[in-house]
Amino acid sequence: MIMQSQQPPYDFIMNSGASPQKKGLLPSGMSKKQKVFIFGGAGLFVLLILGAIFSLFFNRPDPGLDASLKMAQQHTEILRVADIGTKKAKSSTTRNLAATIKLSMQSSEDKIVAIASKGRKPTPAQLNAAKDLKTDEALTTADQNNRFDDAFTSAIHDQIRQYLQQIRIVYDATNSSQDKKTLDEVHTQIAKILPSDPNN
Repeated sequence: MIMQSQQPPYDFIMNSGASPQKKGLLPSGMSKKQKVFIFGGAGLFVLLILGAIFSLFFNRPDPGLDASLKMAQQHTEILRVADIGTKKAKSSTTRNLAATIKLSMQSSEDKIVAIASKGRKPTPAQLNAAKDLKTDEALTTADQNNRFDDAFTSAIHDQIRQYLQQIRIVYDATNSSQDKKTLDEVHTQIAKILPSDPNN
């Protein structure tokens, strides 16, 4: 007598179909090339999102950049006005003042522009953006009324005071010890031009 194998009576029901397959993220029947394109596109999207987040948190505009650009613009404007003074001043005292200012600003121009150039390269148009046509008009009117020297001296001293204040702002904003040293030297040099009486 042939013995029958001991098999559970309902085993045929459990094994009647193929084992169920897990569903993937992508539809079945896609070629390998199509899957590569889809995963590649998803990866690129994730990289773009991460790049935007990184830019938002780590590439915030540096307030020191704007301050240093303003400083360089003021420097350029003082140099321009001083040049006008060397050409139109009537007295030797005022001409000497204009020449001294011009030479002092020229000697420190490269250093100031170099500090303003960190993080971006300012164009000539940006450096000349502080040009004040009202100053030109005031000097022209004063020249016509034979008061050029007084108007020039007052205007250039005001500009220098504002410039020295801006140097202090940049000095406080920078973390570079070399830039601090340069700014301190420029500040000391230019401050000597001002009269001891702040009302003059």
